[in-house]
Amino acid sequence: MGILSEEFTGKLVRDKELKALLKVRFNPFVFETVDKRLLDDYDPSEWTEHKTNKKSVVLKKVKPHHVFFEDRVWTILAKMGFTIMNNKGFRLPYVDDESIPGKQIDAFAVDDETIIVVECKSAEVIGRQRGRP
Repeated sequence: MGILSEEFTGKLVRDKELKALLKVRFNPFVFETVDKRLLDDYDPSEWTEHKTNKKSVVLKKVKPHHVFFEDRVWTILAKMGFTIMNNKGFRLPYVDDESIPGKQIDAFAVDDETIIVVECKSAEVIGRQRGRP
């Protein structure tokens, strides 16, 4: 497996695709378009109606805490001007054995001079850190 395999480079975005993904990740909500006949399948305590179309409804809900934090870090790097960044589900291979999946990376940013690799950790409630007394 070469380091620039399709599995690796296929999860990277640049240019127009990067700008489109920035709009999605910057938003604190998750949106889903649902056929009106399937609307009862969605929990009204989680989802609220954002927009009504002729045959469908656009629902929204607040992103989970960890997703919001990861997206915020990713957005900051994108706004700093990095030209190549990761998409969701990005894994960084670290061995040549294809049976070992690689490390999941939350933010991967590249420009002409710098590469930044970020794994985010967050908690909704401040508490004792693991491994610390």
